[in-house]
Amino acid sequence: MVNLKEKNCTCRKWNLTGIPCKHAIAAIYTESEDPSMYVDIYYHKETQMKCYGDVMYGIKIETHWTKTGRPPLVPPKIVKQPGRPKKLRIREIGEIPPSRRKFKQVHKSYTCSACKQEGHNYKSCSKCAELITRISKKKTTQSIKSPSPQTESSNASETDHGEDDVEPDTNHGEDDAEPDTDHGEDDVEVANQDFFSEMIRQTAIEKNIDFSCTLDTETWKENMMSTLHSAMENFKQMV
Repeated sequence: MVNLKEKNCTCRKWNLTGIPCKHAIAAIYTESEDPSMYVDIYYHKETQMKCYGDVMYGIKIETHWTKTGRPPLVPPKIVKQPGRPKKLRIREIGEIPPSRRKFKQVHKSYTCSACKQEGHNYKSCSKCAELITRISKKKTTQSIKSPSPQTESSNASETDHGEDDVEPDTNHGEDDAEPDTDHGEDDVEVANQDFFSEMIRQTAIEKNIDFSCTLDTETWKENMMSTLHSAMENFKQMV
C-alpha cells in the first residue's frame, strides 16, 4: 500500500532508501506526476553543495588535543579461556561448514621386482619365495667371501711393518756422508739469471726502449738486441 503524502510504502524500501520503490513509481505515474519530485532531499544537488560550501579545516594532531584529565582507554586484559584453543575461524550465519570426510589417498599399482607382475611387491610375492631366498643366500655368501677394504689395508700395513723391522736402513749413513753439492750450484745460477734480467730491465728503462706487443717482429728484435748489447757492456764494466 502506497501513501504519496507521507512518502512511504508497505514494502519499506521507500522508507529506508528515500527513493521511490516500484510500487510508488506506479502510483506516481497514475497521478501523472514526476517520480524525481518524490526523491528525498538528501539526494538533491543543493544539499550536496551545502555540505561542501563552508571551509573544511584539518584535524589537529594528537599533541594538540584537549586533555580531559580522565585515565586513558586501554584494551581489556586477555584472560586465557579453559579448554583447547580454536584453530578454525568463526563462520557466518548460514555458511555451510566443510565436510569432515577424508579423501582416500590414491596409490599407484605395485610391481614385483622378482616376477614383474603388478598388484604386489617382492616381500608379499608367494610365487617367487624360492627366488627371494636364493638371492638372499647369494648376497650372504658374497659378503663372507669378499673381505672388506679396511681389513685388506690393515693386513697390508702389518706385513709392511714387519718387513721394515727385519730390514734396517743401511743407506742412511751413506746419505749423511755425501752432502748435496748440486743444490748450491742451482742457487747460484738462479741468482745470476735474476741479476742479469734486472740489468736488462733497468737498461730498457734508461734507454726508453719499447717492448710492447703492438710492435712488429723486426722492430721488437732490434730493440731487444740493442738492450742486450748495452746490458752486456754494463755488466763487463761492473765485473
